[in-house]
Amino acid sequence: MKAISQQEFFLQVEEGDDDDFKLSHISFLFQDGINLYKERSLKRIVRDFDIIDLSELKMQHAPTPVEHYRPLLYDKSTVAPAPSPEGCYQKFPNLVAYNTSNPTLLSRILLHEAQIRDLLASKLNPNVATYQSRIIEDSRIAGLCFTRDS
Repeated sequence: MKAISQQEFFLQVEEGDDDDFKLSHISFLFQDGINLYKERSLKRIVRDFDIIDLSELKMQHAPTPVEHYRPLLYDKSTVAPAPSPEGCYQKFPNLVAYNTSNPTLLSRILLHEAQIRDLLASKLNPNVATYQSRIIEDSRIAGLCFTRDS
């Protein structure tokens, strides 16, 4: 399992000064293949982010459904060859931004950007990155591929 991020959240101490805060919880994001997990801990248990004892997190949540961050491929899709062309910049959704209160936001943003890039593909502009194709995994859009400027 790959650790993607760790974020600490604090609450202001009610009886304290304006700059008095206490740890509320720590949120962790993990990826295991295609599965994405978001967990939290009420105490600091990690000193080295790369070495995480998953048993201390008590993984309570099911994996985040893949459709929440990877939209389905649609008809007008330009699919990137596997592996992606050399010099290609690969853009993937920011999984750290995944929010359970708006679970499909990442998927909708990626789909919208892919549709806009298709529309703009025929109208080249020197100020806009040159779009090449989509990166597809299991019939879903996993990311976008752009020409890397030299």
